[in-house]
Amino acid sequence: MYRDIVRDHLQITDQFLETHCSTIVNRLEVAHGEMVKGDAVGGTSGVPSKEGMSGTAPKMQLQDTIYGINQCIHLASSLAVLGGAKNLQEAVEFIRKDDRFAHLDPTTVLTISMLNYLLRDYMGSEQTKATSTSPNVVPEILLRFDMVNWMIGREAMTALGIQTVSERTPVAAEVDMQKKSSH
Repeated sequence: MYRDIVRDHLQITDQFLETHCSTIVNRLEVAHGEMVKGDAVGGTSGVPSKEGMSGTAPKMQLQDTIYGINQCIHLASSLAVLGGAKNLQEAVEFIRKDDRFAHLDPTTVLTISMLNYLLRDYMGSEQTKATSTSPNVVPEILLRFDMVNWMIGREAMTALGIQTVSERTPVAAEVDMQKKSSH
């Protein structure tokens, strides 16, 4: 559903995103840098390491993670406003009418949808891969947002079609299950 909000209701176009590609990639890399600058090997977050990510487990330094998350949210909301200005009200009304999001601010749901679209759909494009300098940026940002249930909670995540790392990868899910059974 997050794709429907971004593509059909906000009507964010590939052309708009391509025009702002270097800014998008740069902002995500800066946000990522903030999120991971306090990481330490053997962190205390309890999240298992993911293949291809630096370190073993992120030790979330709260202030760094919050600052990086804020930068991601700001980027997503700015893109939603700039790229979907003509359709913003309709997109907010679409979310507002959905009972699954009744307990949430519809602009937050819209922003999270936009951010999830950027990270999962757009950042995998050939243009962004050519622009990005680090393959760890997206997976590590996704992991940080997973840790806070994307700031909207598990039910809203499910309604939007947002899956956590362990839901997306069978190996990660198996590691999570083994960890839970050992406690």
